[in-house]
Amino acid sequence: MSVHIRNAESCLYLDAMFGPEGLNKKRKELDRSNPENNRQRQYAELQKNLGATSSSHSSRSPQYSTFESRLLSYESDNFRSIKSPEELAAAGLFYTGVGDEVRCFSCNGGLRNWEGHDDPWIEHCKWFPACTFARETKGDAFIEQIQHSANAPTTMLNNASYPPAEVHHHIDLDLDMDLVTMKSICMNEMGFTTEIFDEAVYHLKLDGNHHPNIEDIINRIDHIQKETAVQYTSAKISESFYEENQRLKSIVKCSRCKINDSNVLFLPCAHHVMCITCAYDTKRCSVCNRGVSDVVRTFMG
Repeated sequence: MSVHIRNAESCLYLDAMFGPEGLNKKRKELDRSNPENNRQRQYAELQKNLGATSSSHSSRSPQYSTFESRLLSYESDNFRSIKSPEELAAAGLFYTGVGDEVRCFSCNGGLRNWEGHDDPWIEHCKWFPACTFARETKGDAFIEQIQHSANAPTTMLNNASYPPAEVHHHIDLDLDMDLVTMKSICMNEMGFTTEIFDEAVYHLKLDGNHHPNIEDIINRIDHIQKETAVQYTSAKISESFYEENQRLKSIVKCSRCKINDSNVLFLPCAHHVMCITCAYDTKRCSVCNRGVSDVVRTFMG
């Protein structure tokens, strides 16, 4: 859904679903969550506050504020990465329990899809330059160098003294948004109910995604809605078959006793509505009220 919203300049379906104003808000939100846009926003924030770091900052995951606690997070059977736990933990990153996805205990920035040449500190400082822990540990001069290379043309990047980071390492499309904010967007701007939002988050966590971003949640909501529609359609079809079956059964049952099958034909009207027992003393057809001159026994195959 988010990919559709981001790429479809004019779509009647999206206009009808969100309205022009709602669609515009959604596009702005997706633009805000773009990893490159987020990097540039954080870099602008860094430039405003150069040299003004604070040792009393609040951490998003304070339980991982020490190197030892972060290192322990990698003692998981799920951890699969070509980067060593020591390197990642030293860069302020703890393991999330999913693939090779890690997050900073301080800024909550997320990274994954690591390659051999990637340096955890360079990736951290490139994508999250405003991170207080990164600034305190590496210094603003180091982060400025990373950002200058990130903003340089490709030819300059290739001549850098360290390998350039790639956008696909960045996995947290909504770093500044916690679940409460994402829930507010889904409900107030997109019209989803709190029940379907909670269900989407629940299933994502069951699948191992313990830190879903808003695109993950919207895609799961879309999946749930499609599944619900299929189930509803199947239920309606089953209900229709049942009703038709009951209707057909009622047709072949005797109209008087409602128990036996209809097995006689009235003459001359040819109506087939009673069993032989009930038709024995019938003088007039219950359907057309014509006189019955004779009855003929019928046999259903």
